[in-house]
Amino acid sequence: MKINSNNLQKYEKLLHKLPLGIILINMQNKIVSSNQTAERYFNAKATHLIGKDIHEFLENPSTEEVKQLHQQVDKKELLKGTNRKLVTSYSPFLNHHNTLQGVLMLLEPLEKFNQRVSNITESDFYFEIVQELLQTQKNAFRIVMENKDELLSSKQWKAEFDQYNTHIQDWVNQLVYQTIRSRRKRTDSYQPDASLDTIDVFTKPLQKNGKLIGCVQYVTKHENNALKQELDTAKKMIRNLEKTYHLEDIIGETPEINIAREQARLYADMDTPVLIRGEQGTGKLMLARAIHMTSHRKYLPFLKVNSSDLIESNLEELFLKISKKIKNGTVYVNFNQKLTLDYQNKLLAFINEQSTIRFIYGISHTPVISEWSPALYDLLQKYQIILPPLKERLSDLPLLVEAFKIYFNQEYDKQMITVENDVIDYWQKLNWSGNITELKLEVERIILEASSFTSSISLEQLHNKKFIDVSDDENQLSLQQAIDLFEKKYIVKALEQQNFNKTKTAKMLGVSVRNLYYKMEKYKIERGAI
Repeated sequence: MKINSNNLQKYEKLLHKLPLGIILINMQNKIVSSNQTAERYFNAKATHLIGKDIHEFLENPSTEEVKQLHQQVDKKELLKGTNRKLVTSYSPFLNHHNTLQGVLMLLEPLEKFNQRVSNITESDFYFEIVQELLQTQKNAFRIVMENKDELLSSKQWKAEFDQYNTHIQDWVNQLVYQTIRSRRKRTDSYQPDASLDTIDVFTKPLQKNGKLIGCVQYVTKHENNALKQELDTAKKMIRNLEKTYHLEDIIGETPEINIAREQARLYADMDTPVLIRGEQGTGKLMLARAIHMTSHRKYLPFLKVNSSDLIESNLEELFLKISKKIKNGTVYVNFNQKLTLDYQNKLLAFINEQSTIRFIYGISHTPVISEWSPALYDLLQKYQIILPPLKERLSDLPLLVEAFKIYFNQEYDKQMITVENDVIDYWQKLNWSGNITELKLEVERIILEASSFTSSISLEQLHNKKFIDVSDDENQLSLQQAIDLFEKKYIVKALEQQNFNKTKTAKMLGVSVRNLYYKMEKYKIERGAI
């Protein structure tokens, strides 16, 4: 630790209150710091002391002897100009590496020294206090005497413990009694109720020449990151169940994602239509919901409508339902299927009639002007947010995997802790045509198929897509879990093949549209491109 006045600034008020004079001297015998008591004994202000050689005030200071021998020197000497007799104690001042940094001098008038008759001088006690506090540099601390009386405590210490009940304060006092009795330092921890922080209480005995003179206590706070992470995950799971998202749920740190997130934040305060462009599976619907939840409409309804729904439904009935249900809310129109110009014009006419509804659009490719009604094309071109495909933001893949891992651990009550680096490297080499949705499904498959004793995702699990081995069924999926997983993936694949057209998908699967919607709700498959 370097010697300068800044080191003592933290404890300036405490040092000025001590009844002993304290002077800090560097290796060149220059005074670098002093308390008010020393200034009073020297009859000089700090501005006159700082930077001066200690020899200007004392005839024969013992600084050189202390620096050479690294031992404490106690003596009586005269203050120049006044012939006032002082009792001084010179001690080597060391940093936490035990490297000599200078000399710490304690002093008091001889007449005051003679008044004290205790076996252990107060100067020893105060020296230990100063030395300990300078080395630990803790804000929240207190000093307790050998008789267990509190000598002093910092404001930070009082602020920390005044908020708790007497039970906690009694516990901290017990730590003092145990430390004084054992004469050994100790570290104890506690977590206050309804707190995310863990408090470490460090208690250390202060000794001089083998004799106990008191103890020092200080506290350090540690954030409970694991618990915070669990709470954040729980909040995100609740928002997912409620179909609500926030911009902080958009995972990624690449420039493209940061730009998209900031654009969304800016457009959220506007009522103008916004187009979100990105391949299937890049998160268009999630971003649309996040924009809605960031806007002043967040407490109003949000509805997603696929362009395929327009083709499959009675337009008049659908538009009437939207205008009544989503009044003052947000409608997300996902162009998952090409619309004829007639349908485009009808949609545009409906949009122009809705002065209180906010419209957000989603599309997986760049609009081609020849395929669009000029008016609708112009509307889509005004404000755009582009979501890059996963293959163009692979540096975000570890963050996405970590988020999915935490989510599915909660979902399936698993304990998957780590993802091996080989897995991340392998995944970053893939094309990911299904983008984030495909990655999410892959992580879900691995965690769902993993045994309760598996704590790490490995390359072996990535390639282990064979049927389960019933010979070890206690650590494998149950029959129902295997059936559900297969059915979910089969439905997702069918929806992707039919561009999320539910009528065609239901026909392909040989089920009713109503039954398909039931299955999608059961397996939490979004009703449209994700």
